[in-house]
Amino acid sequence: MKPLILTMILATFATSSYAETRAFSHLPPDEERVFTESEVALPDVPNPQQGDWVDLYITPTFKGKPQILLSSISYAEDGSIRYILNNRSAAGYNNLTAEGLLCITGDKLLGSEGSKLKTFGYADLHNNRWILPRKGDWEIIGGKHNATNSVRRALYEAFCLDGRAKSDEELRARVQKTVGFTHPASTKHN
Repeated sequence: MKPLILTMILATFATSSYAETRAFSHLPPDEERVFTESEVALPDVPNPQQGDWVDLYITPTFKGKPQILLSSISYAEDGSIRYILNNRSAAGYNNLTAEGLLCITGDKLLGSEGSKLKTFGYADLHNNRWILPRKGDWEIIGGKHNATNSVRRALYEAFCLDGRAKSDEELRARVQKTVGFTHPASTKHN
């Protein structure tokens, strides 16, 4: 009886080990998982008073009034999501940035540091131009709630948590459903 039980236990471990190996066998080798950023030209600086800006709901206690330009949300060729964010202050001062978010979830998370964020430019609204950041690297935002960057965390949840969206339109719909609410076009913002 004891040899039979021992055989069954060993067979169970062997089966689970095989299943675990097989579950990850579809992953490409490490050298094939290297992210290569696509060169995407910055768009014209948008007018924060016009366009399809969507207000973002962050938390009941969040003081700012962030918005995202709905029409700017799109996939780049590298798989990252590009968008224009207006991280408005509580007083209504505009702070536009052109950003990218790289969703790292599921199997892709293995061997990586997590999802990444990059600012491609800061809008100079007075001169209607983009100012490139001094440090233009992808920063890790990971998968935990980040109180110091709650706006980007909300965007991460909208863009990344339900898997890869099939289209730019689906990304936009996720933002509206998850964190956004649209005001009538006649509404003026400071």
